[in-house]
Amino acid sequence: MTISNGYTTLVTVKTALGIPLDERDDDFYLEATIESVSRMIDNHTGRRFYAETDTRYYAPISIDEVYTDDIISVTSLKTDDDNDGTFETTWSASDYHLMPFNAGENGRPYTWIEASGYGSYSFPHGTKKAVQIVGSFGYATTAPKPVAEACKIQAIRLFKRKDAPFGVIAGGDMQQSMTIPDLDPDVKMLLSPYVRRV
Repeated sequence: MTISNGYTTLVTVKTALGIPLDERDDDFYLEATIESVSRMIDNHTGRRFYAETDTRYYAPISIDEVYTDDIISVTSLKTDDDNDGTFETTWSASDYHLMPFNAGENGRPYTWIEASGYGSYSFPHGTKKAVQIVGSFGYATTAPKPVAEACKIQAIRLFKRKDAPFGVIAGGDMQQSMTIPDLDPDVKMLLSPYVRRV
């Protein structure tokens, strides 16, 4: 299989496991594990760490402000000003601010939009599907290093657990349960700065 929007690579995981790159026996399982862990990270953080071009719709919270999904860049912003389902008003870049300021320069996404105050328009507050945004959505075009490291760690651990009988791996005089239906605690720690707060 081919990994879809994975946060680490097959080569990275195989190298960490000490598996020769030309040994292909476990490639399918490893690729499936990497993709599954990447989606677990999405669910845990409430965001995606890859870019997706899409058209999305939002309800403003006021005439000046609308909260959005993570945005990398905006191609177009339109509003439905008379609640007829048609987005007849196209805003220019000077009509709004992507917020917070400087998020893109700091490697973070924009998460809300404000009317600039010196532009031509305001958001039609009270209309549920008032704002149409076409753009690139996601936290970033590539996963931040802590997210990639978290994905690698969790993928390696899940790979090793497949050989543990009944989900238990022996270590010295002790046995530790390895059946963990969620991300490991230290993986969650790596991801904690990226969890989206609503």
